[in-house]
Amino acid sequence: MKNIRYATIADVETICHIHAATWHEAYRELLPRDYLQRVNYTRWLPVFTETINNSLHDVALFVHEDGINGVGGCITYGAARDKDKNGWAEITAIYVLPHMWRQGLGALLMRFALDGLKQKGYEDCYLWLLKGNQRACSFYEKMGFIHDGTEKIFEYERQQVYMLLYCIHW
Repeated sequence: MKNIRYATIADVETICHIHAATWHEAYRELLPRDYLQRVNYTRWLPVFTETINNSLHDVALFVHEDGINGVGGCITYGAARDKDKNGWAEITAIYVLPHMWRQGLGALLMRFALDGLKQKGYEDCYLWLLKGNQRACSFYEKMGFIHDGTEKIFEYERQQVYMLLYCIHW
């Protein structure tokens, strides 16, 4: 996939800007406005700096001229973080800039990640999805993920939200 490359430490700010821009659009009906107003790119700087510096997960970027610094989207994936999913892979984040939605970029990133995980020997993968995010539900279901019925509460800066577990097996 010629437009996809792995992120380097030089990409951290770009990745963080993509996360913030996407959160503001994707979650505007799902999270309180005052909470989203406090969300900016600096929130993820330490996370992605550590992730890339310490190879905690793979981070892949979709390079596109309409993106931020030439990047239109990103996906982060690797070994499961949840202790009850030992041996599983996890998609920890996938974001495409809102003006580029519905152009197939998310599907390209997801296929890239899933192919990489299969090559590493994973047979199961999961992700957590914000409850009520119908656009994302539809996307993940088209990619082969299913909601297994599991829900849990996540906390983002003292804001509790319900998350749904989506899984795929190959």
